[in-house]
Amino acid sequence: MIWQTFNIEFNSGGFTGTVNDGRLRFWLAPFVTPGDIYYIDDIRLEKASSSDLPTITMHPSNRTVNIGQNATFTVSATGTAPLGYQWKKNGVNIAGATNASYTTPSSILSDNGSTFVVNVTNIAGSVLGNPAILTVLSLPVAPNITMHPSNRTVNIGQNATFTVSATGTAPLSYQWKKNGVNIAGATNASYTTPSSILSDNGSTFVVNVTNSRGSIMSKNATLTVLVATSINLIKNPGFESGTTSWLFYTSGSGTFTAASPGIEGTKSANLIINSEGTNIQLYQTGITLEPNTRYRLSFAAYSTTGHDVTVRLFKHVSPFTEYMPDFEVNLANSWQTFTTEFTTTGFSGTVNDGRLMLWLAPFSVVGDRYYFDDIRLEKV
Repeated sequence: MIWQTFNIEFNSGGFTGTVNDGRLRFWLAPFVTPGDIYYIDDIRLEKASSSDLPTITMHPSNRTVNIGQNATFTVSATGTAPLGYQWKKNGVNIAGATNASYTTPSSILSDNGSTFVVNVTNIAGSVLGNPAILTVLSLPVAPNITMHPSNRTVNIGQNATFTVSATGTAPLSYQWKKNGVNIAGATNASYTTPSSILSDNGSTFVVNVTNSRGSIMSKNATLTVLVATSINLIKNPGFESGTTSWLFYTSGSGTFTAASPGIEGTKSANLIINSEGTNIQLYQTGITLEPNTRYRLSFAAYSTTGHDVTVRLFKHVSPFTEYMPDFEVNLANSWQTFTTEFTTTGFSGTVNDGRLMLWLAPFSVVGDRYYFDDIRLEKV
């Protein structure tokens, strides 16, 4: 046996004035048999209402408009008809705003942040809707490129990704061009080429960014396609595997994470300087090098303040022999790619104790943020 719920509605009868001698009875006699067990619960006797309170089924939503535009707020409600409506702006009744929808006059900047609510009423009572906020935007802003596409170097058969960052009133649209010709379907902030072929070497890529106020063309980015596949001696060069293979040390305090933005993938090394120190470095050890051999070092980097960095390659343990000349680069506050070539010195046989160090201490100050990505050390 299981529980069931029973109900009935009725009109009272048999008396003309209010009484208080009513008796509610559950009469079992005609039905029971020996051994029966009855269970009764949740007994309710209530006066039935012929009118239902209003219920709001869809509250007004926030609205965003430009100066001079109208905004329309709408509510949906159920309940015993007729339903009445009264809209309020910032808690004050709006004269004549007595329908399920309300459209504002042409908006002005002082309307920004105003709240609109509606009180829905009927014979049974009233209910107040949730506040809806009006956001009024100033005139649209033309696009501005904050990070231009960077040059890319790939081997034959590899893809190259070009990326732009821009600000301005949304929505922003993008159109990439290769050697001055629109690329079909290349309409996002990033563009990845098909597998490169030798004839792609030297091609230039630009992107046109547009919105309702105008357009702006990026600087050229050049694609270099290498014939021979070179081996990158750096582990986790793009930090896509987090901080693996990299170590961060500071005699002050700071943090090292692998997070956006990335120039090749989605991540880069993010270094934040919380307090100054005389020794601040990001480094990787265990690099194998051959003597008197030509190598190419390249990486992408920037710092929020444009403070510089020195790159060193040397013996990881004492006497810390230099394996390449120091490479000091002048960072900007947007991505740039830096490259140097050198011939190894300071050893006569193959070594596997190389340490590549990004040395920040002479340049960084409290609050600096450094970003490094796509670190490559390759035999030329």
